[in-house]
Amino acid sequence: MSKLKFIIPCLILLLVVVFTSFNPGTSVPGTSSGELLQEYYPHNAEGQPNTDPNEPTHEAYEYEPEDVQAADSEVFDYDDYEEYVEYPVEYTEEPEFISPFADMLHTHGYLSERFIEHLNDYLPNRVSFSYRELETAQWIVEQLKAMGYEAESVEIQEFSLEAGHLSTRVQSPLRSFYTGSAILRDYSQNVILHLPGRSNQKIIVGAHYDSFYYPGASDNASGVGLLLESAMRMRYRDNYFTLVYVFFGAEEVGLIGAYYYLYNLSDEERDNIVLMISADCLFDGAYMVYAAAYDANGRYGTNTMTESIDQIARRLNTEHNTALTGSPRGVNVVSDHLPFLVDGHTVMVLFSADIIEGGRFRMRVFHSDRDDIHYINNRWPGRIEASLRSFSMLLEEVLLQD
Repeated sequence: MSKLKFIIPCLILLLVVVFTSFNPGTSVPGTSSGELLQEYYPHNAEGQPNTDPNEPTHEAYEYEPEDVQAADSEVFDYDDYEEYVEYPVEYTEEPEFISPFADMLHTHGYLSERFIEHLNDYLPNRVSFSYRELETAQWIVEQLKAMGYEAESVEIQEFSLEAGHLSTRVQSPLRSFYTGSAILRDYSQNVILHLPGRSNQKIIVGAHYDSFYYPGASDNASGVGLLLESAMRMRYRDNYFTLVYVFFGAEEVGLIGAYYYLYNLSDEERDNIVLMISADCLFDGAYMVYAAAYDANGRYGTNTMTESIDQIARRLNTEHNTALTGSPRGVNVVSDHLPFLVDGHTVMVLFSADIIEGGRFRMRVFHSDRDDIHYINNRWPGRIEASLRSFSMLLEEVLLQD
């Protein structure tokens, strides 16, 4: 009877749903997470990186052990940005939650985009240690409960700004970036969802939900949307590994939420981590990158997990026309996986970027007022749908491994 109560509303909704279609782009084979400098960097038909010379860009922050305190001003040139065009949005009353039934009726990535739209339009400016960041954390909890997760499965892990001493990259939110009119607090928080599996070994799936004082569609409503869709899908699957979804706070000021979460695990809990996945900036460039590796004394190490991820990506590219690009160097970008990488764990990072000369990553909209879903959809039609579809499929296949 309970199954009928779930299925009947889906069938009713199905009668009124019009499925959207899009071109997911040219397939690019996934590649092995091989040794240093043996990554695969795809180019366009002319053999050049797929970049528009007229589009302002900036290189992604990459982890440099000898200079972990590098300032944003050394990486970004904000004077190069084109004038921001604000796209009009018709605002209706803010919905309490997004219907999980939509996930049953649409392709991978559809529900992710609905979550992203909500964060973009109703919860922008999610500045670290702000009340808006807290409001967003509460909204994430509401979405998880609306999916049917019990209260005991969802945890809010609060930490103070003083927890920044755990991070090698911490900066005060008052001086690290423009906070606009955000009212700051002394605390931030992680939202944690526990989904037991048949094994005590676990995969941690993380995405930060704070942002600069912008809508933060790609950075990082995209990662939050992907995790929420994944949590909905995996609720009804038989997963071997225990899954822990962590929505990190205070990433933009030094990965504080990620460091705090990791350092509060017991030795046994750390030993049970088989993979940490970070989703961040999922449609900020032409290439959909997955980076899977561990730190093998300064080289990109491979193991059965990274090899399995490569095989999954190659199969999805062949069978489902995804466009996933493997590049182990991607584990150097700065996001919530870094504390786990340094701690010796295998990681997989999901992000989109342009790939330029020398194999470096360049992004177009993050940390700017152009990081708005309406701007991105207008500037690069189809990019968001294609990226979310590919990453959603990859994430699900990786989580369903035995």
